[in-house]
Amino acid sequence: MSPRAEPSGVAGIDRRSLSEFTYRGRVTRSKIERPASLIPESGVRATAAVALLASAILAVLAMRYADTTAAGALDGSLAGRVHAFTAGHRHALNTVMHFGEPTSVIVMAGVLALTCLALRRRLLAVLAVLGPAVTGLLTSALKPLVGRTFHGDLSMPSGHTGGITAIALVVALIVANVVDPRLRGRVLSLMLLGAVAVAVTMGIALIALSIHYPTDVLGGFCTAVAAVGGVSLLLQWWEARSRRSSQT
Repeated sequence: MSPRAEPSGVAGIDRRSLSEFTYRGRVTRSKIERPASLIPESGVRATAAVALLASAILAVLAMRYADTTAAGALDGSLAGRVHAFTAGHRHALNTVMHFGEPTSVIVMAGVLALTCLALRRRLLAVLAVLGPAVTGLLTSALKPLVGRTFHGDLSMPSGHTGGITAIALVVALIVANVVDPRLRGRVLSLMLLGAVAVAVTMGIALIALSIHYPTDVLGGFCTAVAAVGGVSLLLQWWEARSRRSSQT
């Protein structure tokens, strides 16, 4: 009697089929786990347009209020309404203002970066650092160039507004990148509205505490939008370029 033949595979599956199945499983899993782009492809042009618009508004403000030491007509009108609206809430306003301090922004950026690293989203971690950092560098560099002062201190663009807006925009992009891709567009829109609300809240606090003119606040907001938007687009371009290079 001839010896019984051993099966060539596991449970009737030959080794070649099992190898192909394992390979395909790895490829599929790698595609699922690959981090999404920072900005949806459908929103790249819109992001670039908004960043350019913010830069243009900032440039207009800088030229209009260069080397001035007093509030303009728009500043006076808005500041009066803000002071009337926030009367008696100085403690709360001071609390809000402290979130825009450089130390607070650095701590928040660090926490966001570490969170992204824990989620294995290295590109988002880089954005969490570079977005606020570039915003801070721009506001610091632009203040002496514009030369506008408030009670003797350089004031345009507002660093507090720029810093907290940059953090809020980064949070919006992080949240949009970790939710279900089918909900990404809606979530990003809601988070961006939240970022605007954060900037407005900071602006109200700074105006009410007589630290900045309203147009300083607008300048800080525009600086953050231009910086975070520009950094996001550059990082996305770099990621796409690196991916193409690795495939060739």
